Amino acid sequence: MKKEHCAGLGVEFRKVTQLAAVLIRELDVPAGVKVRVLFDSFFVCSKVVKACRSKGFRFVSTLKSNRNLYKRGHLLKAGKYARSKFHRSQT
Repeated sequence: MKKEHCAGLGVEFRKVTQLAAVLIRELDVPAGVKVRVLFDSFFVCSKVVKACRSKGFRFVSTLKSNRNLYKRGHLLKAGKYARSKFHRSQT
């Protein structure tokens, strides 16, 4: 629903990523079940990642090369980080 429609109906507007985070946090799985969340690059944001981590879920996604990553408090660009970790050898 668009923001302007929510205001007219008295409903709180939430972004799609906020809704995804709520769904992840509310997911109740049986004990012993391992969950892996798969989402596209649009959903890679702190709210969704924090929701996965809070539940102990692993997650998999693609990233655009210009996205920011934080590893041990250090800012990294996804493209540069990936090139440093996943280089191909020439044979």
